[in-house]
Amino acid sequence: MSMLWLNRCVSGIVLFCAFSCADVHAQFKRNLTTQIFAPSSSFQMPSTWAEVLPSSDSYLHDSTRAETPMRALKLLPDHLTIFESVLWGSTGVFRGFSPLTPEARRRELDFRRTMLSTHQVLGFATLALMTASVVFGQILLNDYEALRFEEALRNRQTHRTLSIITFGTYMSTAAMSTFAPPPLIRRDEWNTVSTHKLLAIFHFSGMVAQPILAIMASNSRDLEQIRTLRRAHQIVGYFTLAVLAAAMLTLTF
Repeated sequence: MSMLWLNRCVSGIVLFCAFSCADVHAQFKRNLTTQIFAPSSSFQMPSTWAEVLPSSDSYLHDSTRAETPMRALKLLPDHLTIFESVLWGSTGVFRGFSPLTPEARRRELDFRRTMLSTHQVLGFATLALMTASVVFGQILLNDYEALRFEEALRNRQTHRTLSIITFGTYMSTAAMSTFAPPPLIRRDEWNTVSTHKLLAIFHFSGMVAQPILAIMASNSRDLEQIRTLRRAHQIVGYFTLAVLAAAMLTLTF
């Protein structure tokens, strides 16, 4: 049963990384194409909603509405990620209760802003929790090495509790970004958000690998294998913490 669960987790990691790498690679190719074939005039972001999404009244009462048909209004960016296409595309899962209309897109973009703000707040909370978990994990390893079994038992429970809370907060943070509606306009260029998404592939893999290594170490009866798995758990923990911190810094500065 444990091996079946392990195989499913590994398959999930590979599938997620494949989708994420495909999105990052596609964005890089679009950026390269844009740099080669981009027009000379610079693109100006709209300053108000009225410039992008005319109100429904303008379509009902404006005498010039024939010159700007509804089908000419772009409500989605030219390029959607795989998750955005499945969830928020023109035939996406969420279109059953959120039709692709200007009014619905206004609500979606407000919802997106709220979700991404929550994503950032939860990201810093996850970083703090992960730091505490790594600290207690290091203390626990020191107790094992010094044969302080009573202290190790107490610190193990603390480390385990922090790890569970960190994992739950991390997945909630990821959900805020993954399920957020797409933006109205997406520029085909590499920026800090692109770097943030690239780093997410690595710290997500580390977050999934951590509990797997911990379970394998707990179930093992080979002392040498236990030490190897604990060391791997330690290295992956520090690596994941460093990458998550870097991902947060890319959006902060």
